[in-house]
Amino acid sequence: MKIKSIAALSIAMAGLVTTSTAFAQSGPSGSWGSHGMMGGMPWFMGPIMMLLFLGIVVGVVFLAVRLFGGAGCNMGGSPRRGGSSARAILEERFARGEIDEEEFRKRKQALEE
Repeated sequence: MKIKSIAALSIAMAGLVTTSTAFAQSGPSGSWGSHGMMGGMPWFMGPIMMLLFLGIVVGVVFLAVRLFGGAGCNMGGSPRRGGSSARAILEERFARGEIDEEEFRKRKQALEE
């Protein structure tokens, strides 16, 4: 899961760098010719490129938050809800073999009281 997130974040960063490099190289003497301040781009391309750039930035931030997790973020794993979280943890520990059956029953009974 983390490898896929890192790969997606890398691709998004590459898109961000490519877009900003294209903007930097498309000056008045760039490949689009010299037609005023916009470097020969049609008038509607400015807002479209701005939205594209903004979308890439938002995507990179979203992927970074998913990759590194936010505060209180439970991504994957078992659901942890109020009163049942202690029992879920106990069951997970028993399933992993961290505690034996006797310890599991004793703690489970203590939780039910």
